[in-house]
Amino acid sequence: MADYQTRTITLLRRPLGEADYLGVFLSADRGKIRAVARGTRKPKSKLAPAVQPFVLAEIMFGRGKGLDVVAQVQVEEPFPPLRSDLRRLAHASYWCELVDRGVEEGQPVPRVFLLLQACLRLGAVCDDLVLLTGYLELHLMRELGFEMSLYQCPECGGEPPEGATLWAPALGGVVCRSCVGTTAGMRAMGGAALSLLREIAASRAGELMSLAPERAALREGEGLVRRYVEYHIDAPLKSLAFLRRVEGLME
Repeated sequence: MADYQTRTITLLRRPLGEADYLGVFLSADRGKIRAVARGTRKPKSKLAPAVQPFVLAEIMFGRGKGLDVVAQVQVEEPFPPLRSDLRRLAHASYWCELVDRGVEEGQPVPRVFLLLQACLRLGAVCDDLVLLTGYLELHLMRELGFEMSLYQCPECGGEPPEGATLWAPALGGVVCRSCVGTTAGMRAMGGAALSLLREIAASRAGELMSLAPERAALREGEGLVRRYVEYHIDAPLKSLAFLRRVEGLME
C-alpha cells in the first residue's frame, strides 16, 4: 500500500459500518479525495479530528484496492466556531457541499482550495456571512469555468443598460437591450445589486469586509448568484435547504 501526504480540508463525512467514517477531503494538488477513516466513530480515536467538518489538516493517506485510507493526521486549523454556531455551521456546510459537487476527484484545484480556506478563516470570525457566501459562490463558479458576465452581454457582447437591467442564468450574465426577449428565464437586476456583484468579483477575500453593502442590494445580488449556481450544479443541495431555514429563523 503506497502512501501519500497532502494538506486537506474536510468537506463532509458519512457513517460507514459500525465504527468508521467515509470522509470527503479537498486537496490543492489532488483535488477531491474519498477515504475511509477507520475507527473514527469511537470516542478515543486519534484519527477522528480528520473527519470533523471544515478541518484543515495534513493527512497521510494509504492507497487501498478500493477507497484510500486515512493513516495519520496533523490538524492545522480546526475552526471550532464553524461547528458551534448555527449560522456559521449552515453557511460553511453549504460552501463545502458546493465545492464537493463542483470539483472532480484527482483534479488539482489549488485556487479552489485557497478560496475555501480563506472563506473558512473569515467565516469563523466575521458576521456578514451572506456577503461571504456570495463571494464564495461568485469566485467558485469562475474557478469551475462558469464566470458570470457582469460587464458585457454574454449573447452578443453588447453593454448592459445603466442602472436596472436583466440577468439570464442560462447565458450567465447581464443582458443588453438588443437581446431582451430572446432568452428565456430572465430576471430583473437592480443597478445597486449589479454594482455590488462587480465589487465582489473584483475583491480578494481579505478586502471583503470593507465593502459594507446595502442589505437590499446584497440580498438581491446573492439571490441571483444562487440561482446561477443552482442552474449549473443542477442537483439538489441538502445543505442549501438547511441554510435557508437557518437564515429564515434569523430574520
